[in-house]
Formats: sequence, C-alpha cells, structure tokens
Amino acid sequence: MTPSDSPPRSIVAYEVARRLIYHTAAVDLAMSPVRSAQGRLDELLAQGKLSANDYRLLSALLRTVDGCDIDHCNAKDELVTELTRSLASMHRELPDARLALLAELM
Repeated sequence: MTPSDSPPRSIVAYEVARRLIYHTAAVDLAMSPVRSAQGRLDELLAQGKLSANDYRLLSALLRTVDGCDIDHCNAKDELVTELTRSLASMHRELPDARLALLAELM
C-alpha cells in the first residue's frame, strides 16, 4: 500500500479506539469498558505484541477521558470519540506507521 492509498489518519485512529473499546471481551458484563480495555492492553504487553511505550501511551489516554475512570464509564461511544481525537492528534508521539500497526494489533 502506498502512502496515497493509506486511509486518513482519523480513520485509522478511529479503528484503534473502536477495536480497543468494543472488541475487548469483558469477563463481567458490568465491567467498565476502561477496565476491560486496560486488561486488553495488559494482555498484549505480556504477550510481547505491544511495546512498553505504546502501552504507557494508550493506558494514559484511557485514564484521561472525561467522565470515565477505571471502574465507571457508561459512555462507550463518547470514549471512542475521545480516544480517536487524541490518537489522531498525536503525530509526533504516534507516527502513522505505528498507528496503523496498532490498528492491526487490536
């Protein structure tokens, strides 16, 4: 895929956020999506599929979404929107190639 064929950064960021929040299997349906997503990140780090730097970055983003914390967050759509916005704007911390790899990983 050439750079001109790549999807826009905002679409890739949305895919990372959506997959992290909606495709994370929660053991308990009452579990917060933030806690569930954090568990997924922990799992990927333990498997060596996620770098420590990306783990810290994504974990920090999960903790900074307004109205959501590790135990309480009922607004999955808003969580995805906030994560998408943050990921899309982090050009220096998360270059396009790394963002695309995260989308594949999730």
